[in-house]
Amino acid sequence: MKKSLKNPSHAKGILLVLLVVPITLGLWLLVNKLGYVGSTVALVSTVLAFFLYRFGAGKIDKKAFLPLILILLVSIAIAIYGSYIYTRYVAFQEAVGGSGGIFSAKFQSRLNANFSWSSLWFLYGKQIMFSLVFMLIGVGVFGYDLVKKDSK
Repeated sequence: MKKSLKNPSHAKGILLVLLVVPITLGLWLLVNKLGYVGSTVALVSTVLAFFLYRFGAGKIDKKAFLPLILILLVSIAIAIYGSYIYTRYVAFQEAVGGSGGIFSAKFQSRLNANFSWSSLWFLYGKQIMFSLVFMLIGVGVFGYDLVKKDSK
């Protein structure tokens, strides 16, 4: 049977968009490790989310925007926190000479002792703001264009 473009399958689209969460985390860590600003990954994730939703649902309509934006916000938050943990882990490895894994009690106690939301905001505030800007640009330009094309 052919997929009807008049009745998109929102569930299939949302399930495919959930793939964006681990992809965003992986790309963010890779881009940061290469020495670039990770917030550019937000634009790539936004474009990918719209393509995956369109592939799964058949078309994009206005109902898709809120779930897509929420999933993108969660994926960016996980990526930023993952980057924070990774940089702390690299510093921990340098301090202790390579002993202890990321799940070791020694690292976890040091991570929890040094964590505060203000330090996270201080270290990643600009990246958080730029990520939101890039995501909104992607949603506004790319998403609007796809909704316009699919409504014809």
